[in-house]
Amino acid sequence: MFSVMNVMHSSGKDSICNLDLALKIVDNTDNTNFSHTTLDTRCKRGELLLAKIYRLIENGCSVEKATHSIMGIDYSRSNVEHAIVNIKRATGFYPNIVCLDIDKIICGDFLNMEFDNVLANPPYNGTSSMHQKFFNNSISKLVKDGGNVVFIQPDTA
Repeated sequence: MFSVMNVMHSSGKDSICNLDLALKIVDNTDNTNFSHTTLDTRCKRGELLLAKIYRLIENGCSVEKATHSIMGIDYSRSNVEHAIVNIKRATGFYPNIVCLDIDKIICGDFLNMEFDNVLANPPYNGTSSMHQKFFNNSISKLVKDGGNVVFIQPDTA
């Protein structure tokens, strides 16, 4: 059984703690096609992935299928462990979440896969260049033609 109460295992300074915000972000993707795949290129503690799973289940997808339709990556081992715990607690299933070096994530050439949806709240570290690299590589290397890229954008150019 899925529980939206388990959105956060612990807090983090750049985590999305607001379920309503996470749901708004995933509402920019198709939540009715259960064969679509979704990647979060900086999954942190799994908030966006949990919101995606929630929306799929809400539309009739099985919990297992919804959980297996998502993939998360992050460069922090702690974030990956938190995301796995959060999603496993909420769904009862282990998600596909991996830890990768940030340079591999920024370059976007770590997977030989394309996704229907690419979500992210990428790191900014005080500069927009890192965020721009995440965005550019998501569009050019990770999303299928006709797919969706939904990023949280900084409020500066």
